[in-house]
Amino acid sequence: MRYLHKWLWKQDLPATDPEVQRTVKLFTDVWNDRAGASTTSVACVYNDTNDANYTGRAWAAVLAYMLGDPQFLYE
Repeated sequence: MRYLHKWLWKQDLPATDPEVQRTVKLFTDVWNDRAGASTTSVACVYNDTNDANYTGRAWAAVLAYMLGDPQFLYE
């Protein structure tokens, strides 16, 4: 996460920084949601056939969060 913050947002933050911790929490929250996910197939690149551990979905959520931030978009 620190690497993504430095590479995308040009912020060299310590691992204990609240923003880094929020990003880590987003990843873990999405990853933990796998237990409650629907068993039906969805029209998504990341479904049960190629992302059984939800890792791709969790990273996709993190990247969407970071790339959609005005700080990144309007830099």
